[in-house]
Order: sequence, then structure tokens, then C-alpha cells
Amino acid sequence: LVFADNANRLKQAGQESLFGDGAETESLTYPIVDEMPAPDRSEILQMEKDTMGIYISDHPLRGYDFILRQQVTHDCATLAEAEEPVKVTVAGVLAQVSKTVSQRTGARICRFTLEDFTGQIQGFLYGDQVNKFDDLLVKDKVVKISGRMKFDDRQGATERRAELQVYEIKDLPKPTHLNMGDDSSEGAIWIRIAAATQSQLLRFKEVVEKHPGNNEVVIEFDDQASIPPIVLLNRVSAGDEVLRELRISLERCRVAFVPRGELL
Repeated sequence: LVFADNANRLKQAGQESLFGDGAETESLTYPIVDEMPAPDRSEILQMEKDTMGIYISDHPLRGYDFILRQQVTHDCATLAEAEEPVKVTVAGVLAQVSKTVSQRTGARICRFTLEDFTGQIQGFLYGDQVNKFDDLLVKDKVVKISGRMKFDDRQGATERRAELQVYEIKDLPKPTHLNMGDDSSEGAIWIRIAAATQSQLLRFKEVVEKHPGNNEVVIEFDDQASIPPIVLLNRVSAGDEVLRELRISLERCRVAFVPRGELL
């Protein structure tokens, strides 16, 4: 700001000396700007949304494809067409968040817009629920929400508007970065497990060795964010039969094939 002010003052001084009266003018010294690290992906997306209102170069949910498929019951587009109340689990980015206080009761009220790849839905929570999940109710945060779709059927309502009443909100961990520098890999079979016995692991090993192929095998552990995913040395094929055998071998697991183009 100081530099801009000095530049403007010198410009005006130059305009007042049209006939070259020999008056000395102050030279303009450019400020020294500290070298800053390049913004990361999330910072770039935030700047795009703040300045233009939309994401241009990317979407904050890219890389969450596998998690969204495995952990949600509905997408936003499906819920937007819902006609009856239903319990749901959805996930996405909080595109808008508004927190107010009820003038009548003094309770806190939060209304938000959740966005996924298919569209948007509106939601709300109030009272102690707002206090409980306050740290997660932040614009542009990626979350998983469990709740119940409700409809505004009040007398005098102009339309039957669907809204998500929140029961629980969880932070979605950042998607795992899988190094796909080897062009021979077609994708990855992603497996999420809660626990496994030794006999189950032995059966799992047999299935992996039985079906060699060109797909990575990545194992993640439920509710264990501190444990990094395990990428097996063996690669496997990705047919429906292989996925079925992997599910049977571990029993308590979720298995999905993620094409190369959807991996970070």
C-alpha cells in the first residue's frame, strides 16, 4: 500500500511538470517481496471459490471417489428427488454455512449447503448439535453426514422443500495419494477392513497370488487414520470374480476397483 501511494504521488508530480522546469523528482524504489512457497491444491481451490464463486481448475472432492462410493447411502441428486422422509448418510463439501441464534429461544441454528459431484442439498441442525459439531461446520470442509431427510409441510409453505436434519457429522480424512508413475498399472483394488483373523489373511493371500494382473492392491483400516494404507507388492486382475473372492476371504471388508484416472 505504501508503494502504491508513493507511485501515485510521483505520477501526479510528473503531470505538474509539463514544461521540464528542472525540478528533481524522487525515484521510485520497488519493494522487496519475500519469496513465498507456491500455493497447494486446496489453497488454489479456495482462492478460485472466493474470487469467482466456483471451482475452475479442480474440485475439492477429487480423490474421494472411493470413499464416497463406500460410505454413503445416497448422493445429493437422488435426495433432491426424494418424496418421503428417509434416513441417509451423505458426504461432500460444505459449499455454504450460516450460523445464527434464535431470537425466541436463544438456541444456535446452523443451515448449510452440502455439495457432491451430482448436485446440492440443504441441511440444518440446532441447539447442542451446533455446539457439538461446531469445528466441522466450516465452509469448504469435506464431511460425512448422517441424518434424516425431512420436508417442509407447514401450513402456508409455498413448496414442499426437502432438508437434511443432522444426527452426526464426521470429518473425512484426506484421500490417499497412490503413486501411479508406472504406466503399466491399470488402477487399484481398494480394500477397507475393520479387523481380520490370521486364517482370513491366509485366504486373502491365496486369492491375491491366484489372480496376478496389473492392478495395485491397497489396504486401509477403518477408524485408524494414524495407520498409513498398505500397498501390496503383488498386483492382481480386477474382474468381478476376483473382487468377490477378496470380499469372501476377509468377510468384514469393503472392496472396490478404482480406475487409474480416478486416482490422485
